[in-house]
Parts: sequence; C-alpha cells; structure tokens
Amino acid sequence: CLVFFTGVVITWAIPLFTLLTGTTSDSGFLRMLTVFRAVRLVRLIRVFRKIPLFREAWMLLCGLTDSARTLFWTIVVIFFVTYGFAIFGINLIVVPLQELRAATEDPEDIKRMDGFLSILDGMDKLMF
Repeated sequence: CLVFFTGVVITWAIPLFTLLTGTTSDSGFLRMLTVFRAVRLVRLIRVFRKIPLFREAWMLLCGLTDSARTLFWTIVVIFFVTYGFAIFGINLIVVPLQELRAATEDPEDIKRMDGFLSILDGMDKLMF
C-alpha cells in the first residue's frame, strides 16, 4: 500500500490532477512522502546487510562506498583526457574542412560544407 501510494499516486496521479484542474498542489506534503520513500530504502539496506544470502553483495556495496573517492578522481581524469582529445579532433577536422570549402566552387558542395561547418563550428565554440 505504501509503495503504491508513494510511487504511483505521487508520481503520476497528483501531477495529472493538478494539470487537469489547474490548481496547485501542496509541495510540502509531497516532499514528506518522498522522505518516506527514502526511509523505505534505508530499511531495505538494513535487511540486505543482515541476510546471509546477500553477504557477498553487501561486501561489494561496502567496497564501492570505500572506493568512491578513487572512482570520482578516475572519472575526473577520464573527463579531461576525453576533453583534450575532443579539442584535438575538432581542430583536426575543422581546419581541413574550412580549407576545402574555400577551394570549392560548386554551390551544392558549398551548401553541404556550410552545414557541416555550422555543426562543427558550434562544437568548437562550446569547447573553448
């Protein structure tokens, strides 16, 4: 009953009702029910820890939480390496394409290259 009430009714029924009637809902009440959903997850974790069948899974979760800092910095390093190669790739693609567009005289090819350059040129401005 609690799962149905906090999951389905809060997520689908109340927003649909407020949309159809044009009224506003009390967000404090909805936030309190969201807290109940979080408490339900804590209860699930407690059960998960105590059942011997899930001992290995609990050890995996503990290892994951213990290595969270290392995982965070790994993601940061991967982001910067990917970003660096993206800058290199954009420069490697855009410069020859701009030179090819300047040398092309066919209007159809110019139109296609302008389309490509508009896409890539936007990426270039977002990255720098």
